[in-house]
Amino acid sequence: MEKYRPLARLLGFVVVSCFGVIDHPIGAHGQTAEQRNQLGKRLRRFEESWQFASPEVRALSTPSMEKAVACFFSLQIPQAARYLDEAWMIVAGIGDEERRQRQEWNAHFIDVERVWLDSTESALRLRILPMDGQTVIASDPTQTENQAEDKPGPELAKSKPLDGNLTLEWISEKRREGTSENEPRRRHTWSNPTVGEWLELPLLDTHEGAVTLDCFFERPDGLRIPWLAESIVIVDPLGALETRISDWLDQNRRNKPDTRFMSTKFYAKEIAQALKGKENEIDPPWHSWKEHLLQLMNPDISLPSLIENSTSRQFWFHLANDEGNQVVRMFIPTRTDGDGGNGTETFPVVFALHGAGGSENMFFETYGAGRLIELADEKHWIVVAPRQNILAGKLGLNVTQILDELSNFVPVDRNQVAILGHSMGAAQTIAQTCSHPDAIQAVVAMGGGGRVARSEALTKVPFFVAAGTRDFGRPGAMALTEQLRQAKCEVVYRDYENVEHMVIVQAALDDATDFIEKAFASRGLRSR
Repeated sequence: MEKYRPLARLLGFVVVSCFGVIDHPIGAHGQTAEQRNQLGKRLRRFEESWQFASPEVRALSTPSMEKAVACFFSLQIPQAARYLDEAWMIVAGIGDEERRQRQEWNAHFIDVERVWLDSTESALRLRILPMDGQTVIASDPTQTENQAEDKPGPELAKSKPLDGNLTLEWISEKRREGTSENEPRRRHTWSNPTVGEWLELPLLDTHEGAVTLDCFFERPDGLRIPWLAESIVIVDPLGALETRISDWLDQNRRNKPDTRFMSTKFYAKEIAQALKGKENEIDPPWHSWKEHLLQLMNPDISLPSLIENSTSRQFWFHLANDEGNQVVRMFIPTRTDGDGGNGTETFPVVFALHGAGGSENMFFETYGAGRLIELADEKHWIVVAPRQNILAGKLGLNVTQILDELSNFVPVDRNQVAILGHSMGAAQTIAQTCSHPDAIQAVVAMGGGGRVARSEALTKVPFFVAAGTRDFGRPGAMALTEQLRQAKCEVVYRDYENVEHMVIVQAALDDATDFIEKAFASRGLRSR
């Protein structure tokens, strides 16, 4: 455990993206938004496979995950991706020899020129890029690493063709959801493509909506390596949307302490930057964002109506009032009272606080591959994930202020509120609970600790604290548990065998949500 303590200390001041989910790019060590986007995709792929692996196989992946986290916090993003790939291949059941064969080729991804396209466009431009952003992977597999590093930099102009075929399939949202079986399969293959050179995917009869790209590279020996690409959105017509957003932003330059205004501006600015070619560190649900923006621009549509009529159950709101402002990402279940948003049904609320270097997207995208949202959907819980400011060490609005603002337009149940956090988020969870113990009915801290401020109200709140046995946050979690016991609080502590710092969220999530549900029930509160 001693060797991980320097890494734990580093958590206090790391201000970089956590596996591709922070919204403000930081160019440390030549990192790019594409790299961080890829890191997030690779973490999600690992977490999805980890969920179905045996305990023995999971344990085999732990050393690789420890190296991935260490590389991330030391700003070595390509190396972090390499170890994430290694961990994924282990839990996916890929043997040692095939893992060695795949490793070099795993270091590529598909970069698309623009994620927003007009329905009339004839082609999508894309290219193969290496994760390191500098080194060109040559087609000669016998080339040494030092020789590869002597190759040209970002231009990639002298890269040799790769020996094999790149195949890409265009999958619309309707086909992915199984609602358009008659839509023709759209596949295209390029032989011996060159790293860095633009390729064109012909587009015919495209329709407005979201699109994913399924890509793989096939070597001459038949080995297929999946490559990851960004999602695409088709708009009809795109120019009209660009003009409308630009006009709105020009007319609304000054901020107002109002959630509707600030949320509209959030969507408008994010989409406007993407339309100009800005890379994103996640794949936002662009089609839903467009839908939400256009509705928010309509003064006749209220925030409750926006939520009720949206085809998505996930929202970003920039909460704002005279007390401050706070960006949150939310999951809001569908009402079942049948009153079109005018009923009395309310839902329990779970706050989810991310770790250092992350953002509000962690619990939706990468921790457990978004498993918290799946569980919340089953249990009919609202999830509120605030974006934290690691430098300020606090939220723009505290939990009671967030609940106050949300109560104006979201069916929250103020009598059923839980809060959970990972790593730095665990410390914020404890700080919020100690400051507002009467507002919270259950607390979960994973992979970290915090300082306990004793009070009589705090003794009425049950705590669940979790850490992996190979988690560098374990000492903090154990110290927190001891503080809570000394403060006469009800606390359950659990270790998870052969689990490190990142995977602790997924490993503990089922137990944590069961704990929350039981905490609600023990107080005689409604629980589904």
